[in-house]
Amino acid sequence: MADKSKAVPFKMNDLVWAKMPSYCHWPGRIVEPNTPQIAKLKKSPTQHCIFFFGSNNYAWLEEKSLKPFYEFKEEMKAKGKPKDLFAAAMNDIESFIENPENFSALFEPKTPVQKKKSAPKPKIKHDIEADFDSLISDNSVPSSPSPSKTSTQITSRKSIDKPKSEKVPQTKRKSTRESDTLLNEDMDIEPTAQPAAKKPRKSSQAPISSPKPNEKNPEESRRRSDVTDAAKALKSPRRTEASLNVYGLIGVGIMGSTILENLLASGHEVVIYNRTQSKCETFIAEKCTMAGSPREVFEQSYVTFVCVSDCDAVKEVVCDGERGIIAADCGGIEKGLVMLSSVDCETSRDIHGAVLMKDCRYLEAQIQGSKTEVKEGKSIVISAGEKSLHDDCKTCFNSFAKNTYYLGEEPETAVKMNLVLQSMAGVQLAALTEALTLADSLGLQLRDILEIIGLSNLNSDFIAEKGLVIVDEKFREPSKKVDTMQNDLKMALEFGDTLEQPLPLVGASKEVFKSAKRMGFGSEDCAAVYFALNFNKYCYDYGNYTENGTM
Repeated sequence: MADKSKAVPFKMNDLVWAKMPSYCHWPGRIVEPNTPQIAKLKKSPTQHCIFFFGSNNYAWLEEKSLKPFYEFKEEMKAKGKPKDLFAAAMNDIESFIENPENFSALFEPKTPVQKKKSAPKPKIKHDIEADFDSLISDNSVPSSPSPSKTSTQITSRKSIDKPKSEKVPQTKRKSTRESDTLLNEDMDIEPTAQPAAKKPRKSSQAPISSPKPNEKNPEESRRRSDVTDAAKALKSPRRTEASLNVYGLIGVGIMGSTILENLLASGHEVVIYNRTQSKCETFIAEKCTMAGSPREVFEQSYVTFVCVSDCDAVKEVVCDGERGIIAADCGGIEKGLVMLSSVDCETSRDIHGAVLMKDCRYLEAQIQGSKTEVKEGKSIVISAGEKSLHDDCKTCFNSFAKNTYYLGEEPETAVKMNLVLQSMAGVQLAALTEALTLADSLGLQLRDILEIIGLSNLNSDFIAEKGLVIVDEKFREPSKKVDTMQNDLKMALEFGDTLEQPLPLVGASKEVFKSAKRMGFGSEDCAAVYFALNFNKYCYDYGNYTENGTM
């Protein structure tokens, strides 16, 4: 019978049993996509757009994932789960069969998703442009933009010196595309395209790069000083105004708990969930609510951040039956899902499609930085996806990041960028540990090596941090686990295989991390890869590192 069903040429409006990953066969109907967002998700000509009864969601599926409804009705009814949601879906399809007119509104083409918050944005950009021009042409510092210009969904954000924070970096990055905007310091605002006719903008390069007094023109010197002072002011400690929106955070692990601390310290209201719920109890006394499932977090929040360990955990959060985000009731609100977890492109693409089917927004926000940098607000956020969702997260990003780099609306872009940077980090760390192992074998003091590196052009914050972890043996306080780094390198190699791009250094580094993981250091700081190269001297015994000749 199953073989016959594969030969059935499915047609528009056919009732079918459709199989999504992690779900049983579900009653649905082949329909035309009713929004442009759904239409653009089609990946091949053999896919059909399926409307799912009960949840009223859509998905593109291959014919091999479909079966005729009437032919398999009794068989699938006995297998359906979760029973309450499946029963509701069966009631809907039976009602549709009896009276299709009652469901006609669901299949009518809809207008594109209205993004109400996008309307005032040109005004904000215009005001910033005008204020910056006044900074160049006038003697006084421009007044702060009115709080009334901000989105109705977000509270007033810090407005002082907005034009300065935008334009200082722009003079140094003239080749930056409009969609690839470096959003700097307190206010990460996307600049408008630079008209060629605005000559005062061009003259602003000199004051910033060469703030020397101009003896022939004192007024010009004063204006230069104003702009330079504005640039210096951006380096002072930031104070972030919290949004009035309720935010959700799924995953309170090493990075998630640090992000949560910063969100709460900056005044944000957060709903949290973690598989190990005891980790949430520490934060309940603060302005924080604990939910019983990812679905509850998504329903109670306007924007939900996902910060879990790997791709499998991400899929569980989103697609875990009635507990997953996919089963949440959005209540007609255009909610947002922000992916902080390090995932591969396929997972990000699948999650993006699932979120889009719910008429919600999706953003990749990959964090570059250690736990310490996140805690001190010195990390970098690389984002891609819905620009309106990126804007809704500005106050959150400002609480734990010094810079936000928005790469555009194309999904998977931030994931690719993050894996490129993680590849560099993994290779650097493997090289550092190999050098320190050689130094130790030669009888040199590791602290001397680190001091010399710190004085040379080999130095970086990353090298200094991981070098101290190795010397002080603080592997039990991980900022990034061996498991996580090894997984990132693995995903980078998979990209290389797909593109037929050789990555010999990444491959060799991944093997070193794999050895450290096999030795029992998977949950330690990634600097514990040192033991994979220096295992003849050190052993690992229940968290204590002692000198021993055998493993």
